[in-house]
Amino acid sequence: MAVSSTFKAGSGEGYDQVMGRWSARLAEVFLDFSGGADGEDILDAGCGTGSLTSALSRRIKARSITGVDFSPIYVDYASAAIRDPRITFKVGESPRVYVERINIQGNTVTRDKVIRREFRLNEGDAFNAFKVKRSQDRIQSLGFFQENLEIKQAQGSSNDRVVLNLDVEEKSTGELQLSAGYSSLEGFILSASVAQRNFMGKGQQLQTGISYSKYSKSISAGFTEPYLFDKSILLGGEIFYQDYNSFNFVGNERNQTYGQNRIGGVVRVGFPVTEFVSFGARYSLSQDDITLDEDTFFEDVDNDPDTPDECSPRLAGRYLCQELGKHLTSLVGYNAGYDDTNGIRATRGQRIILSQDFAGLGGDVKYIRSRLDATKYFLLPKAFVLSIHAEGGYIHPLEKSEGDGQDPIRISDRFFGPQMRGFDIRGIGPRVERRPYDSPTELDNSNKNVVSDALGGRAYYMGRLEIEFPSTSALKNLGIRPSAFGDVFFGSAMRQSDDLEHAVDVARKELAERKAPRPVMSIGASIADRLKSLRRKGSGKVVAAR
Repeated sequence: MAVSSTFKAGSGEGYDQVMGRWSARLAEVFLDFSGGADGEDILDAGCGTGSLTSALSRRIKARSITGVDFSPIYVDYASAAIRDPRITFKVGESPRVYVERINIQGNTVTRDKVIRREFRLNEGDAFNAFKVKRSQDRIQSLGFFQENLEIKQAQGSSNDRVVLNLDVEEKSTGELQLSAGYSSLEGFILSASVAQRNFMGKGQQLQTGISYSKYSKSISAGFTEPYLFDKSILLGGEIFYQDYNSFNFVGNERNQTYGQNRIGGVVRVGFPVTEFVSFGARYSLSQDDITLDEDTFFEDVDNDPDTPDECSPRLAGRYLCQELGKHLTSLVGYNAGYDDTNGIRATRGQRIILSQDFAGLGGDVKYIRSRLDATKYFLLPKAFVLSIHAEGGYIHPLEKSEGDGQDPIRISDRFFGPQMRGFDIRGIGPRVERRPYDSPTELDNSNKNVVSDALGGRAYYMGRLEIEFPSTSALKNLGIRPSAFGDVFFGSAMRQSDDLEHAVDVARKELAERKAPRPVMSIGASIADRLKSLRRKGSGKVVAAR
């Protein structure tokens, strides 16, 4: 089948100054690899300005060498620059080939237009192998069809016509999940969710879910239209309610501390900038209500029986007392992404996302939160897949602290790090440690009565190196993907004032930043090996042990 070229040549001299000098270097390396025999007739297809042709004439005693290129400009330049009686340069004919028809079969649920809008070329367009491959990757990324689908080419009604055939196999895109379990961390866990990634065959996403455990409860519902009015504009929204109960450690026992109720919603829009670059914006409005058990953490702080009890720094810690109450967060944000991966379960390419949120468009809190997330995939021999992942974030306050030693970033807005496999919820990162006094001047240095709380931080970064092992399609459909991974995490809390309360029975607070990242290594199938987390109290440092 004939191929066509749509590249427009400028000048041979200009090409040689920019690209030709590198072609000359690569030509020698290429000939070391390919070799050649004396006395042969050699064809250099796509000779350009003659870098490889010239190297052939020097390295091999060929009977004749013919250089062929689509560009008359390059051919004229090479003919004038290279004088060898064995070498002949010719302009190759390049008839255009057009897409006559695109046939799609097998889509019993997904509507035809949902697939066709992912094609990067239309019927009547000039054939382009790169656009065909990109179309294949985009359709694969929908997640509606079998793995390793292929767009096949067939001869059209004439030599300059080609037919593209796509035969798909629909797979389940709806999920109904009901689960119950028990965790030593969260007690009984119940959850139910319904999700449809291809609602009514239109490519729309619809999801709702509810979950319950000792420390967290949530309910949410969302909808996303990826092609609004059949244009490349995404519109989506979500409403949610979350009830989270934090906990601390007193010695080795876990105890509930503050409660956080959050209710709100978010609206998102997005659109592609180029084939691989996209941009999205969002607006979120939510209200947080942070509470403490008054019977446990409130007392007569000012020793005045006529005034109501208040949150006691002695019992709860000053950093928790400062967080109590309702706060409204009005937030506008954006994300810019680059993604040239070849599917949901990518085996090659990279994905980079930069996002920022600006809180302060009304509401009670003001900050800028920035995050960067990047993953690179490599397809290794024998179907092994190597992925390198890195992410990090930083929050910068846009308002001053309300008091000495008080961080302007509320504890509920800070980073608590991603959930690293093998660690408790909020099991890594900076912590505050409070110890009672044995006497008016001596602290209790035993660990029996130490109170340890996760503080979160303004900054964090994490890296992950993972190798996915080859597995069967049946295992992949069940979500079982054996892999080995290594994680590195760093979390930083902002230091508060050293002028802290030191009354009898008031805890000594120790805030510290992580001085070095800590690695975690493991291997698993579908669910990685759980690792024990060992904390060095008050330092924020975490190590891992088998």
